[in-house]
Amino acid sequence: LAALWAMAFCLNCKPSEPYLSKYIMEDKGVSEDDLNHRVYPFSIYGSLLFLGPVGILAEHVGYRAVIMGGLVCRELTRVLLIFAAGVPWMAAMQLTYAGSVAANSIFFAYAYVVVPPQHYALATGGVHAAYHGGNFVGSMLGELLVSHTAVSNHLQILFYISWVTTTAALLLFWLYVPKPSLPQPPSLYSIVKQPNGQAKAAAAVRALYSSSRVRLASL
Repeated sequence: LAALWAMAFCLNCKPSEPYLSKYIMEDKGVSEDDLNHRVYPFSIYGSLLFLGPVGILAEHVGYRAVIMGGLVCRELTRVLLIFAAGVPWMAAMQLTYAGSVAANSIFFAYAYVVVPPQHYALATGGVHAAYHGGNFVGSMLGELLVSHTAVSNHLQILFYISWVTTTAALLLFWLYVPKPSLPQPPSLYSIVKQPNGQAKAAAAVRALYSSSRVRLASL
């Protein structure tokens, strides 16, 4: 659990993110119009491309392979942000970023194949808390560095720091996060493939919302 939480923290501890637009326009030669109309939309296109297949891919190759693929996409995103420039490369960066974010859903579910059921609540709450805690700490760190040091004139330093934390997440996953010890829970995709699968899948979805607490939380 500690390794999962540490990885979640590092995944989202990126002091560079609040300054992404400013950095791309000032350091990468991209105008505001190009940024809004020819760069950022590729994040949406990438989400449409990756979010559907990522669950099916996890079903066939396993959670760990998909999470590693997302971490590689994060590395590519950092490399493009630091070493590439221009609209096409920044658009490609948004595609790799979308691939990394798509793998988050599998990462958040990974706890269920490495810890026993009695620890599910602790694992789920801890991973999400660490992930959003990383965002808070990273953003505050970026704000402090820009406000009180010479980093305001060298924003690329923030992106190097984010590359370090992203790489730390990859190393934590590779070296310390345990491999699955429990079977993957059945997905809706696997249920649909069974005889009378559509009815079984619909029943499974209804069962997810059978608890009044779940309905209230979802609302």
